[in-house]
Amino acid sequence: MYNNTYYLQYLIRLKQTTERYKKVTKKLFVKGALAVFVGGIIRNTIVNTESYDCDIEAYFISKTQLQKTLEKDFKILFVGISFGVFKICGYNIDIALPRKEKCTGNKHTDFDISIDCYNSYKKSAERRDFTINSIGYIREYDLILDPYNGINDINNKIIRPINVNNFIEDPLRFLRAIYFSNKLNFKFSYSMESVFNKYCDKIKFISYPRIGNEFEKILGVKNITNAFKYLSKINIHCFKFIRYIYKSNTYYIFLQHVNSVQSVELRLIIIYYYMEKLNIEQYYLDFMIKITTSIKVKNIKNYKHAC
Repeated sequence: MYNNTYYLQYLIRLKQTTERYKKVTKKLFVKGALAVFVGGIIRNTIVNTESYDCDIEAYFISKTQLQKTLEKDFKILFVGISFGVFKICGYNIDIALPRKEKCTGNKHTDFDISIDCYNSYKKSAERRDFTINSIGYIREYDLILDPYNGINDINNKIIRPINVNNFIEDPLRFLRAIYFSNKLNFKFSYSMESVFNKYCDKIKFISYPRIGNEFEKILGVKNITNAFKYLSKINIHCFKFIRYIYKSNTYYIFLQHVNSVQSVELRLIIIYYYMEKLNIEQYYLDFMIKITTSIKVKNIKNYKHAC
C-alpha cells in the first residue's frame, strides 16, 4: 500500500508536469481514446527532477484514427517503420500505440512487433526495462497506473527488471541499468544483480554506436564510481580495460581524477591516459575509439596532459 500523503503529492506533481500537454490528451479523450503518460516523464516527476520531453501511449484508437485526429490541430511527423511513433512538433511529444514484441534474434531490430490498441496497460508495460519506468498516468482521470510497483522501488531507491526474460532480449539494457543506478543513486535489486552477472556479456551483440551512446550518458553522470564497478564485470573487449583499471593499485586515484571533472570529453581523455599508463593493449584502445565515435574529443594525441 502507498503512503497516502506521498501518493497525493505524486498526483499533484503529475498534474502540474502534464499541464502543458493537456491540449493533446483532451483531443484524444474526446475521440474516445485514452492517453497514458509513460516512461521518463513519470519517473522524473516522482523523483522530483525536470523532464524535457514526453512519451504517451494511446489506447482504444487505431493508427489511422490517431493520425487523422492529430493532423487536424498539430503538425506531426511519423517515424519508425515497424511500429511507428507520431512526433508532435513544438511539443516534444512522442505518441505510440500499445504493442507486443517477440524477440527473433540478437540484434535490436530482431523483433516481431504487432500493434494492439486494446492491450491492457499491464501487458504493454511488461515489455519495458525497469519497474521505475513502468508507471503510467492518465491525466483525464488523475489516475496512476503502477502494475509492477515502480513507485515502491523509487521510494526504496531500487533498480529492478520487470521481466528477466524480456529484459535480456535487448542487452543494451544492462548499460541503461548502470546509467540509471548512477544517475539516481539507486541500488540494483537482487534480481537485477543476478541477471547482470549472468547475462551482461550479451552486450557483445550490440553495435558500437549504440554502446557508445549509452557509454556517453554514463560518463555524463556526476559520480561514476559505481558505474565502473559494473562495467568491469562486462567481459567484452571494449570494457575489459576497465577491469584492468578496477583491479589495479591506481583505481582510486583514477576515480578521483574522473569524478573531479564534469566534462564528458575530459573524462574520456583521462580513461585513455590510464589505459596507456597501465600498458593496456592497443586493441582495447581501438575498441574504445569505436564506441566513442559519438564523443568528439579534440587533440586526442595530447590526452596525457589532461592528468
